[in-house]
Amino acid sequence: MSITHAPAPSPSNGVHAALPADAPDHERVLITRGPRSGLTIIVAVHSTALGQALGGARVWHYEHWTDALADALRLSQAMTLKNAAAGLARGGGKSVVCIPAGETLDEARRHDAMLDLGDAVESLGGAYMTAEDVGTSAELMAVVHERTEHVCGLPAEQGGVGEPADATAAGVHAGILATLDHVFGTRDVAG
Repeated sequence: MSITHAPAPSPSNGVHAALPADAPDHERVLITRGPRSGLTIIVAVHSTALGQALGGARVWHYEHWTDALADALRLSQAMTLKNAAAGLARGGGKSVVCIPAGETLDEARRHDAMLDLGDAVESLGGAYMTAEDVGTSAELMAVVHERTEHVCGLPAEQGGVGEPADATAAGVHAGILATLDHVFGTRDVAG
């Protein structure tokens, strides 16, 4: 896979993208401007070797769209490793909705951005499934679901798991206990 891009402007222009000098080893990278929201949307599919790529949708402020691209490339590759380490039959992917620095999204534009994201995900024909991440919620995933079936993390009333905070916290807690046991030979957190 190859990506052609112009070199990032010098840091004096305020852009600090850490784009790879060579083409990344991603299977697909989609960069589009949402027709409703006007926002840059990036979907990076790193690998589908183990199955459909899975990774969250991040809605975040970036100084420049190339910063968002660098983030999507890095995070999608990390999702490949994370999904494989978890024993999931999933590859790795990530999507990013780029909010320009200094802008805020009102409710209507955020809704439009989620519809645009749904269209972008759908255009990949099932290669990627998106989910909740920073700047999104189960309710926003329901908006994405209006445009694609390739989304998880829907509200519980729509058959999804709802907000993942409790499951995430349980996973972090289990990781802390496993680390304590490995390093200190005990799961005791006292002193």
